[in-house]
Amino acid sequence: MKRLFIIILMLSALISCGPGKPEISEYSSELITAEKAPEQFTYEGEEFFVKKTKPAACMIRPKAEYYINARVLSTKKYKSGWTSAISPVDFALGWGQQLSTEKYDEYIKFSQSGRWYYFKYEADCPLSEKEIQYNSSNHHIIPATDNVWKAVLTVKKNDLIYMQGYLVRVEANTEHGLSEWISSLTRKDSGDRSCEVFYVDMIQIEDRVYR
Repeated sequence: MKRLFIIILMLSALISCGPGKPEISEYSSELITAEKAPEQFTYEGEEFFVKKTKPAACMIRPKAEYYINARVLSTKKYKSGWTSAISPVDFALGWGQQLSTEKYDEYIKFSQSGRWYYFKYEADCPLSEKEIQYNSSNHHIIPATDNVWKAVLTVKKNDLIYMQGYLVRVEANTEHGLSEWISSLTRKDSGDRSCEVFYVDMIQIEDRVYR
């Protein structure tokens, strides 16, 4: 009985600890505002990153520099498939006058499933479908470091966040052969391959910066 009690205590400790708390790299005096659209710049370097993970080693090729201030509309964690080994969470993000605040939340519902995000809006919604589409997007988050990994898992709906890094193309040799995960390079597309595959090397949540 004593041994069983100790095992239960150990399991409870592991569950409560989770992935561990991120360490704050620095504090920022810059106020996060999600009113501006994300910024994207052409990447012309030859640099690439390699993540050796199970079940696949991944080569990550930057396609564009990317900077985004946004409100978190929804988050979804993933634990299955080779993509979850490098990207534990997706963020549905909103920006602009339309989605930077909760002003229109009573008219719009956001959800996520299967690495996609979805939105439904009421017939009397003041925003058009294109306004919602052009000011929101689903981001597959690839943390650059363990600390960023821990930080992104603490993000909650309606948080205002700032992230910087690269939109990337991922190539993985899986048991089923070569697989690719390719980022969209525009905020005005929809459907398959319209999500941003985002290699994040810094995230700011409120005044806390994690690298």
